[in-house]
Amino acid sequence: MYAPRSPRGHAAQVLLDACEGADLLVVGSRGHGGFIEALPGSVSQHCMQHASCPVVVIRGQDHDHA
Repeated sequence: MYAPRSPRGHAAQVLLDACEGADLLVVGSRGHGGFIEALPGSVSQHCMQHASCPVVVIRGQDHDHA
């Protein structure tokens, strides 16, 4: 069961700590537009490299073309 909380620390490390024992970690990625939009952000990248479970990165909606 999920219990909401407000942990403190570097975002990537907080997510990595929270996903211990999880089946999947889902993170968001800010859209910056253009080529940069295709790249994950630093927190997403760190989680993809160090998580103990699979990571799914959800890209934000492109507001310029919505």
